[in-house]
Amino acid sequence: MPKSRTVPALYDYMDSMSDTRHLVPSSAQLRRRKLGRVLQKLSAQIARIDASEYEMAAYIQELELVSSQLEGHAKVDSTQLFERLYCGTASSDDLLLDADSGCLIGSASPVGFPMELGVKGEKIVGSATIPIAFQGPPLRVHGGIIAAVFDILLSRTQLLSNFLGFTADLRISYQGAVPLDTCLSLEASVISVDDRKLVNTGTISVDGKVCATADGLWIKPKSGLA
Repeated sequence: MPKSRTVPALYDYMDSMSDTRHLVPSSAQLRRRKLGRVLQKLSAQIARIDASEYEMAAYIQELELVSSQLEGHAKVDSTQLFERLYCGTASSDDLLLDADSGCLIGSASPVGFPMELGVKGEKIVGSATIPIAFQGPPLRVHGGIIAAVFDILLSRTQLLSNFLGFTADLRISYQGAVPLDTCLSLEASVISVDDRKLVNTGTISVDGKVCATADGLWIKPKSGLA
């Protein structure tokens, strides 16, 4: 079996995060993505299920069986995976596995939702559709989820400046309700870069109306990421 292509360094890994479509997923990775999507659907369906106690007891029994079977499988060592990414010895399978398991938007994440991000000129643009499992006020997205979306969105602006750091400050202005099950428009850009500091900003809007804005500060570590 041929070895997967290696990525040369962590900065190249970060750059690849903007678009992994050039990487060909293995059949196992495609199955993992499908499994993640199935679990996402289950999460949304269970949130509003209207079934008899007998039916729910049967579903619980079936899901507990599947859960125990999954628990028995070997797992990828996350520490070793990060070390390969950091040292530049990661394979394309490693890169896809890490991207696919990302918080909320990973293609194989069981607790994710449809969210696409990409580079357009000097901006990060994209869209997201957030299901009822992430509800806060009735029919509205939870404020904490909005904050998480902004954290992910604004972090991608690092790709615009070859910057690699961590969130130091994230300030959000909730200007209106963010509806569930609706296509949200996402946009973010860099305001300034000064040595180890990157300042950025972003918006979430629906049909041209801004629902929330965010201003962030990302800090580059003094020595590495370990």
